[in-house]
Amino acid sequence: AEDWIGLNVVSVDGARIGVIAGCIVSPAHDILEIETPDGQQMLLPAIEQTVESIDLDAQCVVIGSIEGFGISDAD
Repeated sequence: AEDWIGLNVVSVDGARIGVIAGCIVSPAHDILEIETPDGQQMLLPAIEQTVESIDLDAQCVVIGSIEGFGISDAD
């Protein structure tokens, strides 16, 4: 997931979530650091339950349902 830094993050319906600003590497799974358009930070595990697809040509990561997985500044 470290290779994904700088990629846009969108939901499956095409809504822009933000940009991958960093990656925390852990033994269990990587954690994506996402900066939202309003400047908030969100952490999201890079697991198959949250990451629907990765398109390196389009510079985009598609995220599915993150309820119960994401942590944001607002929490």
